[in-house]
Order: sequence, then structure tokens, then C-alpha cells
Amino acid sequence: MRGSLKWPLLGAALVLMVLGAVGGAAGGWFDLVWIAAIAAVAGFIVSTAWDHLQGRRADDGLPDPDPGLAGVSDPVRYDRRPGGAAGPAADHVADALGAARAVGEFTGRTEELRLLREWCGHEGESTRLALVTGPAGVGKARLALELAERLQQEGWRCRRVLDGEDAAAVHVVEAARPGPVLLLVDHAETRPGLPHLLASAAASGAAGLRVLMLAREEGEWWEHLKAAASPIGPAASRAVTLRLQAGPADGTDSAELVARAVPRFAGHLGLPAPEGVEVEPAPHPVPMLVVHAAALVAVLRGGGGGGGQAPARVGVGPDVLDELLRHAAGAWHESAARAGLTGPQGLDAAAVENCVAVTSLLAAGSAKATEELLRTVPGLDGESRAGLRRRTARWLGTLHPAPVEGAVAPLRPALLAERHVTARLHESPEFAAAVRDRLDVVQALRALTLLTRATAHHPHAAGLLDDWLRWRTADLYGAAITVTIESPGALGAVLADVLSATDVPRDVLEEIQRAIPYPTVALAEAGIAVTRRIVERLPDGTGPEQRAMWLTALGLRYSRAGRLEEALRPAREAVELHKGLEREDPARFRPDLAGSLNNLGNVLSELERAEEALEPAQEAAELYRELAAQAPDRFRPRLAGSLNNLGNVLSALGRTKEALEPAQEAVAIRRELARNAPERFRPVLARSLDNLADRLSELGRDEEARSHLQESAALFEEAGPPRETVPVRQAGPQPAAGA
Repeated sequence: MRGSLKWPLLGAALVLMVLGAVGGAAGGWFDLVWIAAIAAVAGFIVSTAWDHLQGRRADDGLPDPDPGLAGVSDPVRYDRRPGGAAGPAADHVADALGAARAVGEFTGRTEELRLLREWCGHEGESTRLALVTGPAGVGKARLALELAERLQQEGWRCRRVLDGEDAAAVHVVEAARPGPVLLLVDHAETRPGLPHLLASAAASGAAGLRVLMLAREEGEWWEHLKAAASPIGPAASRAVTLRLQAGPADGTDSAELVARAVPRFAGHLGLPAPEGVEVEPAPHPVPMLVVHAAALVAVLRGGGGGGGQAPARVGVGPDVLDELLRHAAGAWHESAARAGLTGPQGLDAAAVENCVAVTSLLAAGSAKATEELLRTVPGLDGESRAGLRRRTARWLGTLHPAPVEGAVAPLRPALLAERHVTARLHESPEFAAAVRDRLDVVQALRALTLLTRATAHHPHAAGLLDDWLRWRTADLYGAAITVTIESPGALGAVLADVLSATDVPRDVLEEIQRAIPYPTVALAEAGIAVTRRIVERLPDGTGPEQRAMWLTALGLRYSRAGRLEEALRPAREAVELHKGLEREDPARFRPDLAGSLNNLGNVLSELERAEEALEPAQEAAELYRELAAQAPDRFRPRLAGSLNNLGNVLSALGRTKEALEPAQEAVAIRRELARNAPERFRPVLARSLDNLADRLSELGRDEEARSHLQESAALFEEAGPPRETVPVRQAGPQPAAGA
């Protein structure tokens, strides 16, 4: 029963009870009124108790209230049990900072919460998706939990989609009982199944379905989704997006927030709240997690680890995270000692911390998997240590318990895990090398993701990435490419440096070059580095066809990265080589020559060297016209692109009247193409309409220009961002067809 019905029910019940009491002596229908009143009150009490049970049953291990969704998701709700309610060896220090614990107050996100509530309440199904981004510790998960708590009071079901269940989640929602559902997707940027979930959500007929994604950055992964085919691209393009900044939006001073949080954390841990805490505020906005860490450190200094002495001063900054980790490490050591794991033949302090680090870095989905991971810890690797590894694995499962029996959850919150893991790997090169050398494909994705995220706040993370990629370039490049797209950070630059300097076999370089997407922003420099190395290492006997292919690829990589002067030389060389090839075999190499000329014209045009750009632009258009006459389906799209480029060059030269004709012809071709394949050609038709509007405006024909701009705007709105390439027949990245 929804909360909005309980209180009217109770009021009516009390009225009935009064009437029943007044007329009770008369008997008759008053007896019925009295019985009804009692039943109503009982119903209220049962309903309230049921709601309370629903709010606690997942925490208490009772059956999921939504069994139809249990296989693909978990309930999204707070767990406000006191810190002492966890297991006997649980990590209370880190646990206190968990978003679900809600120890610190929810503050400073009123506007964001309002916007998300408004999104959930929209009529129709045009905005089913929302994306919330922000740095680690800024409060994304807490905002989602607060939203879920409010929605559940209104009858919503709020579920967190489990890893690996993205493709099935929406179908299960459709088959479950009716009613509005919010699906929460944590770490959306790292979910391979996210496109399936978004496609299913966009096409679903389930009323009241909403998908809330959390990620640290929008980045290239999100741009790829917005540029995807329907229904994913249009749905992502219409998504509500919120970027959470560090610090509360209401501008509350960090020192005040710490002072308000100290008694809350003390109460959660069952410790006395220290008095007279002096707080040195942050000089600039910091994530709320850092604010709460400062409050927790104040409590631990004053009541839990400092001999009862009140802290003299607590600063709000990254240093409190390191101090908090020292407190946590002390708790780990004490817990390991109670479990009989320390001593002369057991774990030393460094080994205890490394055990927590490796299970936080890599997946430990079972007791056996944990034992295998512990082989990377110095002192635990030998066969004679099998028994100690087994007992340590059991202990870790109680320290950081996971839903699956025998599994170990990573240290939380993630910001603490990133700092702890990076510090341990840096401080123990032997440990770092052992972890690096055992990484499989899945583990590499996890490890590189964590270290890439850590580059934002830890000075040694980039050095670890560099070392790992240099040692295992051939094994790790695939994971590095994926993580660079998913998690913006230093990894792309690290990969570029490694590819520029490391002696990698040519066949591996070519594999890497093919794996780096084109076009790309995040991997632009890595694409340049690997393609340049390939060109530099082409054997002396390499034929002109292969050499031209790689020079074209290099020119395109430079051009896409905005390094136009460097793009010019390989673009010219590719044209000269293709001209020689075309003279020998026109039927085979004329398309490649046309593409090379088009690319050269584009580079010169972007360098504002329009006079030099005119000749290759005209030649490209003439060649594509000949090719389109022979194979219209294949070459008319490329002809339209080259005509657009030619019109732009003529306009830049002040030959406005001449520029109008190719612009009009490009629109005519693309309009016809868009009628037959709208999803593919409407975006580029919109671009051609923009160009034509510019040409008409230059001629003073403003009314016609305005009409084309309106049509273009409608197409952009309908189709999303334009995408167009002209492929080179050989392997390698694809040269652009032009605007």
C-alpha cells in the first residue's frame, strides 16, 4: 500500500472508532462500524509493517520482493544499519563511507534531484534515458539512492542492473508485474552490454520505464552511442545528462559540512563524538567523499584510534584519504591477527595490505579464484604457502564479503581502492610485476581501468601503466584501447608514448593500427604513433600500393588530430604514388587516386591554402564523376562529398557563383540517396544543405538560405550527428569523403 493512502485510511478509521464507541450500546449497525474501524487500523499497522519489512528484507537476507527481476538486478535502497551490524571481521572504516550507508547527510544536490524527478515524471516515452557523470566521490551513487528512495514511496520499483545482465534486463521488466521501473546502471562506460540495454529500452512498450546511467565522464564511449544506428543513437542523443561538480551545489562551506558530519559518523561507529574539532577548509571544491572522509578521520583520531584525544586540526583534502587508509590498514592487521594469519610464519603488514590490494584490483569471484590471486603477493606465492593462501582467502571473504559465497568484494568506495592499489603497486615493484605478468584479458580490462582512473589523483598511476604496456604491449593493447575509449584520462597518452618508443614487431604494430578506431579523439595520438612507426619501418622492397596505403593512413591520422602541417607531406606522397599506380591500371587504382586527391584538397583547404587546394579538389570531383557514371551505387555518395569540398574551396577563393553549382549538385545527389536510405544519408544531406545555405547567403539570397537551414536543422534533430567516410580498398583506416 502506498504511503499516500495510509494516513487517510487511519483518519477514517479513527472517525469510525469514535462513532462505534458512541453508539456501541445501541448495537446493530454500530457494531459493524466498530468492527470495520478495528479492521482499518489493523490494515494500517500491517501495511506500515510491510513497508518497513520491504525496506529491510534485502539487508536481512530475506527473499527479494521482486522475484521476477531478481535474476538480472538487485534492489536499489539504503542500508542504514549502524556500523557495528556488519560481520565480525568487516572493514568498518571503509564501510562507513559507502553511499548506501547514508552516514553523511544528503546535501547540495537539490536541483539535480529535482531534475531527475521531473525526468521520471515526464508523460510519454521520449526521454527514457538519463546519464549522470562526475569525478570519483562526487556523489553520483548517493544521488541515485536518494532518487530511488523517493520514487519507491510513490510505487516505483528501483533496481540495479547486474553486470552481464544488461541485454536481458528490459525484457524481464516487460514480463514482470506492471508499474513504473527505474533501472540503475553503475559504471555505464565499462558495460559491454549497454548498447543492448539501450536498444531494448528505446524499443520497449513497457510504460514508466526509465534507465539511469552513472559514469565518471561522457567521453568517446558516449559519443559512439549517440552516433550509433537507430534506435540507440537517437535515444542516447535525447537522454537527460547531468554533470556533478565537486562540492555541494548550494555552496556550503566544507568546514561546516565536516562539523555537521562528525557526530553522524561517531554515532554510526558507536564512538564518542570528539569535541573542539578544528577544520581547515578546502581551498577549492572537493568531492563530498573527501568531506566525509575528513569527518571520519576526526572521529577515528578522537574516539577510535587516538587515545581519546580530540584532533587539533583536520584538513579537507586528499591527505585525509591516505590517513583513512592508514586507519583501515590498522584494522585489517588486527583482524588478520585475530584470524591467526600473522606472526613469524604468517603475513606481515605489507602482505596484509597487498592481499586487500590485489582482490580490489582483480575479480575474486570465488574462494579458489582468491587463492590464485594471492599467488601474486610476495611471500604467498610458493606451493608451501597453499594452506596460508587458503586461510587468507577465507579471511578476506569476511573482511570484504561479496554476495556470492567465497567471493571477495573490492575495497569501497572506489576512490579509496584506487589510492590503496596504486600505492601498494608502486611501493612493491615485485608485487606490481607479479600482477602485471598474470593478467588475462578480463583482468587487464579491470586493472587498466582502475589505474587509468587513479591517474586523476595519484602521481604514480601513469608510471605503472607505462611499465605494464611496455612489458606486455602485444598482450595488453586491446584492453588499453577499450579502456581509453571508456575512461578518459592519461592512458591514451601513455599508449602513444609506448608505441613511439617500444620495439614492437611490425605485425603487432599493424594489428594495433587496425584495432584503433577511426576517427577517434581519445586515441588520436596513439593512432599517429603506431601508423608512423609502420611507415618508418616499411621494408625497402615495399611496393607503391602498400606504401601509398600507409601514407594515406598516416595523413588521415595527422589530419584528424588537427596536425595539418604534418598531414601534408604523407598526403602529397600518397597522391603521387596513386597517380603512378592509376596510369598502370586505371580500373583498379582510380578510386584510390580520387580518395587521395580529395584528402589532399581537404588538408590544403583546412590550412587556408585554397589556391593550392583547388586543383586536387577539381581532379577528385572529375574522377568521382567518371566513377559514379560506371558504378552509381558505390560512387555517387563520394561524388557528393567531393562536390561539397570543391564548392567550399571555390567559395574560399571568392568565386561564389562558381561555388553554387557543386553545392546544389551535392544536395540533389544526397537528397535522392536519403530517400532510399534515410538513416544513412539524412545526416550528410543536412551538412550539404548547410553548405548550400552558406553559398546562397554569400550571393545575398537570404530567404532561400534560411529555408535550407530550417530543413537542415530538422534533419539534424531527427537523425543526430552526421557520419561519413570514403573507404580505401586496402586495409587500414578510412579517408574522409569531405564535408
